[in-house]
Amino acid sequence: MKQRYFIFSIVVLMYLLSATSCDKLVDVGPPKRSLDPGVVYADSSNTESALAGLYSTMYNATNAGAPFGGGIGYLNALYADELVSAGGSNFFETNSLLITDGNVGSMWSVSYAAIYRANAVIEGATASTSITPTLRQKTLGEAKFIRAFCHFHLVNMFGHIPYIKTTDPTISTLQAQTPVAEVYQSIVNDLKDAVAGLSFDYPGGERVRVNKYAAIAMLAKVYLYLGDWANAEVQAAIVMADKKNFQLLEPSKVFLTASTEAIWQFDSRVKGYASIVTNFVTSAGAIPRYAIRSNLYNAFETKDLRRSAWISSSAGYPYPAKYKSTKGNLEYDAVLRLGEMYLIHAEACARQGKVQPAQDDLNALRDRATASKVTTLDKELLLQAVAKERQLELFTEWGNRFYDLKRTGTIDAVLGAVKPGVWKPDAALFPIPLVEMNKNQNLVQNDGYK
Repeated sequence: MKQRYFIFSIVVLMYLLSATSCDKLVDVGPPKRSLDPGVVYADSSNTESALAGLYSTMYNATNAGAPFGGGIGYLNALYADELVSAGGSNFFETNSLLITDGNVGSMWSVSYAAIYRANAVIEGATASTSITPTLRQKTLGEAKFIRAFCHFHLVNMFGHIPYIKTTDPTISTLQAQTPVAEVYQSIVNDLKDAVAGLSFDYPGGERVRVNKYAAIAMLAKVYLYLGDWANAEVQAAIVMADKKNFQLLEPSKVFLTASTEAIWQFDSRVKGYASIVTNFVTSAGAIPRYAIRSNLYNAFETKDLRRSAWISSSAGYPYPAKYKSTKGNLEYDAVLRLGEMYLIHAEACARQGKVQPAQDDLNALRDRATASKVTTLDKELLLQAVAKERQLELFTEWGNRFYDLKRTGTIDAVLGAVKPGVWKPDAALFPIPLVEMNKNQNLVQNDGYK
């Protein structure tokens, strides 16, 4: 027995030591079958540790551009119309990415590293004969959620990408890109499995591990992106209906560790939160690394509490201040939250002509921020109000603005006006990193890059 636990400890250590790797997915984990499912998934304790290793891969990747340490948020905000670099423009701000860009490379490689580990958990839990059916379903649910979540962000940044469902390097190293529609179908299938396998309880009490609510919320978001308004409405409403566990909060409390607006958070006591601190938290009098663009700042009403709570100023620059703590125990990084569910529900209802519920959703958000109520019941005006509310509510969070501009077909008009002479339609997708193109000859570069 001692020998078995010794072997397992070495396995977990391998997971943690490799968590910050920037190599392609087939290079960041042990080869297929090097982990014995009979050892790693021998009981509930071992299985939970394997899941912890999966989350660690995401939390602890802090290299430049690491997607889950703030990279998806601040880099996409620069790429869109939310932020400018106070110290001088960069390739993201000017939409002039190179195929050798290190941040872009990290977005790809760290995401696929997490996907590799999710697939390892899925394969191990499926093969294990030692864990209970209930634990197996929960483990598969969490791992499939993570696999879907990573692919969701990859497809929104890079377009057609390989949807990887195996740890077998003989398959993954040569896999061609999957059509976008098929990527989304695989995401939906994984999230449906996650909803079925997970419970409503949060593992460990805090909201730093995904549960059924997180899977439902992510499914609502994916349905919105697919234009499946009816299903987006239904899924968002499930979360919104649980008033015991989820409440809208005044803006100053939304990102705290005990926030009841949180559906899924990243634990700020691990390394990933350091990137948020580095990029957003600014000492008094210092020039912030990134400043709020004037078009975003001016979109807020003066009395809107979100502007005063979520935007601060230093050295004459307004900067994003949703996160303020450098301590790592007062705030958690909000990945999915209730405010977004209200916006998804509002848009889904408005698209279907259900104008009163859409107005009610928007006013719930605006009331908690003491902003003026939305009074129109005109469908098109409501959709414009939804778009603006998403801009105000979700700025710098998880690429939402950049993705919104693309999915609504407004990106060329909006960024063409904000960045005249700079924005080009081909820039709507990031380049496939050169290092990945060299590793896999079946990958095809996106238009506009060479």
